[in-house]
Amino acid sequence: MARLKRIGVLDDEETLDDVLSLDVTDILERRLQTVAYRQGLANTAEQARQFIVHGHVTVGDARVTSPSYKIGVAEADRIEFDDTSPLDDDLHPERAEDQ
Repeated sequence: MARLKRIGVLDDEETLDDVLSLDVTDILERRLQTVAYRQGLANTAEQARQFIVHGHVTVGDARVTSPSYKIGVAEADRIEFDDTSPLDDDLHPERAEDQ
């Protein structure tokens, strides 16, 4: 229960009965690949996956190269491009359109 609450799948007031109503998409929405795409770091989820695997994305100060990394609630606002990545430049042609 504590882990599900930490990664943002369950709220603090939800109980053990709510775990039974969880869906696969609830877990998939907390993956780094999906969160990076939803935050606008990439144009598609596949592109977000490529950026992560190639080492262009950091969570806090740590470079994460696993797209399946589960993002905790506290980490969600700390996802960004690595300072040494060419994608950190706003004018890079592969950057998402709405950034």
